[in-house]
Amino acid sequence: MPIDRTSSTKYTKDMTNTKERRPQALQAILTRKNIEITCTLIFEDESASYPGVQSVSIRGAQREITGWLVEHGYAPAGRWSDEAVEDADGYFEWVRPFKPGPDADLRITGIWLVDPYQQNGEGAAT
Repeated sequence: MPIDRTSSTKYTKDMTNTKERRPQALQAILTRKNIEITCTLIFEDESASYPGVQSVSIRGAQREITGWLVEHGYAPAGRWSDEAVEDADGYFEWVRPFKPGPDADLRITGIWLVDPYQQNGEGAAT
């Protein structure tokens, strides 16, 4: 039987949100294998996003991701790490922490979420 009225649910107006939503600090991780560069954003709650990178060099990708995050209200909280040693799988990795500024977006939108294991590079927009 469908609910015809919601007048019996007035108690919800007295409820408060106990989980304050706020922008989270994050770590941007650039990874390169051969000539392919990918980016992973790891947030405080350990969720991840995979924005696409257009640059063909690590320095360009660092500037691209830094500029994009600054545009969305984030501030660098350190420098990009030095070039890492190649791991057993042939990957190099660079990391930079970012913290949300007073104007940081609650949720970064407009990025392409790309599965780094997907071969054709297509993703879904958020």
